Amino acid sequence: MQSAVCQMQSVNCSSPLSRLGDILKLSKFIKTKFLYFGFVLFFNPSVCTAETFIYIDNKPALWIYPQDPIYQAWVKHADLINLAKQMEENGKEQLTLFTKTALIQMAMLYEQEAVKSRQEEASGARQNFKKSRWRQSALEYADQLRQVSDQVNSSSEIVLYIEEYGAPTIVVDGKPYILTTPDLKKSGILYTAIVEQLCTKEICGEDIKKQDSEKDKIRIVINAEWKISETENPEYYSEDGLHFVFNDLKDRKKKQEISLQIMRELRLISESLIEIFNKNVSIDWDVLRIEHISGSYGHKIIINRFGDALATELVYLGQLNMLFADTIPWMQARLKDETYEQRFCHADILLSKFIN
Repeated sequence: MQSAVCQMQSVNCSSPLSRLGDILKLSKFIKTKFLYFGFVLFFNPSVCTAETFIYIDNKPALWIYPQDPIYQAWVKHADLINLAKQMEENGKEQLTLFTKTALIQMAMLYEQEAVKSRQEEASGARQNFKKSRWRQSALEYADQLRQVSDQVNSSSEIVLYIEEYGAPTIVVDGKPYILTTPDLKKSGILYTAIVEQLCTKEICGEDIKKQDSEKDKIRIVINAEWKISETENPEYYSEDGLHFVFNDLKDRKKKQEISLQIMRELRLISESLIEIFNKNVSIDWDVLRIEHISGSYGHKIIINRFGDALATELVYLGQLNMLFADTIPWMQARLKDETYEQRFCHADILLSKFIN
């Protein structure tokens, strides 16, 4: 009878002591879970707290093909060329100042590129040897530029060659120095640095427009937080629909940092695509892809069949082609001002090269 009643009511027919043991086990399990989440929240209050991150990045440069690189260089660097001509006309003192400033800024960029080269992993001993030789040459040239800048004075013979198109050249005591960078596509960084440095010394006249440091910048705001559940894996997600789902909270800080940087690069690309779309530049989603720019640290995002591209540096997405391809529906939705949830399951594996 006891057995029949239990079967009809679908309850456990174990003894009272057994049921008490089960209750105690359940109570212990709930208490353990409570203490775990209490520990996580106490020592990591940001785990379940929405945070806002603001980044100011350089806008990707738009390359339109077929393009006239000479004309584009002139338009992009007109401030530097006009300023150089003005300082040359104002006499030897300002020409000397222009020369010293230009050489120092060029030396700094060569040093920066040498440091980047040291941080990159080469594919083999031969590549390592080549990079080591280039790095040594770059540092030696930077040191030479600094020495020349220190030695230039009012008695130095300085000739400034400025063609209507092309990079300016400074000849100091018979030796030419072309104002360029290790990566020829980054000459704009050098030109902007020279102009901004000189404008801080109140050299810029009314006819010289000081380059607006914000005109080529993009402001990226990311609102993100952790979602922790007893029944689901922890995930770090942004309010605009990017979800990184992890197996556990091990290395949580590192996982959050990497997720944020990928969110940042994805937003940089999506905001740029919205901007160029509004300028009537076509976007072919089936050809949208990332390509490495040979001989540099940069990347280009091919945006249509004509070969038009956005040029920028992508530290993380440049190594995660599959992740970028998966986010195209998310980018399309943003272009239409729609919401789309993009989930990256097993993000531990996806981002392992950066986390480990």
